[in-house]
Amino acid sequence: MRLAPIFVFCTALVPITDAALASSDDGVVPLPMPKVEPSIAPIGLDLKMLGQPPAGELQQALGDNARIFRLRSEAATNDAQAIFQLGLAYETGRGVEQNYVKAYGYYKQARDMGITAALTNIAGLLKSGPSSMRDLPKAFELFSEAAHLGDYWAQNNLGLMYLNGEGTEKDPQKAFEWIKEAHNAGLAQATANLASFYRQGVGTTKDLSKARSLYEEAARRGAGEAHLPLGEMFEFGEGGPADLQIAIEHYKEAAEAGDPLGLHYVGTLYEEGAGVPKDVSLAARYYRRAADRGLPQSQYMLGRLYLNGVGVELDPQEAVRLYQAAADQGFGQALNDLGVLYETGQIVEKDIKKALTYYELAAETFPFALTNLGLAYISGMGVEQDVAKALDYFEKAAARGEPQGEVFLGKIYLEGFAVQQDGEKAIAYLKSAALKGDPEAFHLLAWCYETGTFLVQDETKALELYQLAADSGFPPAIEAVQRLRR
Repeated sequence: MRLAPIFVFCTALVPITDAALASSDDGVVPLPMPKVEPSIAPIGLDLKMLGQPPAGELQQALGDNARIFRLRSEAATNDAQAIFQLGLAYETGRGVEQNYVKAYGYYKQARDMGITAALTNIAGLLKSGPSSMRDLPKAFELFSEAAHLGDYWAQNNLGLMYLNGEGTEKDPQKAFEWIKEAHNAGLAQATANLASFYRQGVGTTKDLSKARSLYEEAARRGAGEAHLPLGEMFEFGEGGPADLQIAIEHYKEAAEAGDPLGLHYVGTLYEEGAGVPKDVSLAARYYRRAADRGLPQSQYMLGRLYLNGVGVELDPQEAVRLYQAAADQGFGQALNDLGVLYETGQIVEKDIKKALTYYELAAETFPFALTNLGLAYISGMGVEQDVAKALDYFEKAAARGEPQGEVFLGKIYLEGFAVQQDGEKAIAYLKSAALKGDPEAFHLLAWCYETGTFLVQDETKALELYQLAADSGFPPAIEAVQRLRR
């Protein structure tokens, strides 16, 4: 569930202001509700944070038009700061029509008059502006010049260009050094970035305790992007004791700032009732805000709620639309579930070929889809039965740690279905799936102990395993427990 972009790329100083879709009876493995440990996402989030704000009293007293008029009057007297602020206005479209060419021209004038921040903003345009202006090697050169002049945004950005190999060769050590330089100069966003280096062990030795401390410092100093990873560290006990309530506070801070992942995380907390009162309707509202910002995780989760009419009115068509929006971004679970819908003919017209295509696409990031591919070929539902191909898919799923793939391999070798019966392989696959908490694996191992099939007969162990499966709501195991307790 935790997938957060960490590093913040900026271009100057500060803003100017102001249910299971299908049952196993359908021959399709149902998709369980995901709960994933935190993982660090790819680095290099682009975030515009431009220019120095004008004095607070002026900003309150003057509207945009009046402010632009004043800046132009001052610029006519060769006021370097006014010229810089006009460049910023044209870049951001604040009080004037956005015009990157004019912004570049004003920044160049300001740079020639000694405004280092203008040099940083020119580099920002060359890195992240319109495609016609982009020139990564030149952006790197200008960030480097401004960084050596002491501009801490340029130091931060230069570090990230070294980190990502933009306009230069990748160099994590130099990236770390420049980010640390910006942190030492007092840039809170660089402090958050430095924390991420320590958290991931990039360019330096991994140090979770130091990472947590730096995120806390960054958050105190106003770096809003520190709240999300800090929440993760408190939720999962990274770099110190776990504290879900503190984690929730940080997630809510991120959500209130409009961070899509912050909104998503708060949504999952309300859906699960983890540390907050369970409220699926409120969860849906958080998912909606994140989904509207294009976050595929939330598009998928909200789609699932619409599909089942939980927390929202039942709306299968909206569910499909949201699944497709997430799938278009390559989100594996959405691709898999679309495959399930097309295979079973739920909501959409049944189309096995399309289902298999979705499963194949999903399998790149979501190994559960490999099991669904295996099931399609072993059952011959809509395709020619191909046991060898099914086994190959199940084995690929098992190799990636997918428990349902392991369960099906266990059953195949247990029964000798189209392969030579192999008790050693069957038990090994079932034990591996059981260690991941799969209830059917518990049930099958219990059956082996009860009947003495490939395991030494032991009714006590059988009952223990049946009970574990029954506790997860597995119906055959519930019946087995009742039978053995008679």
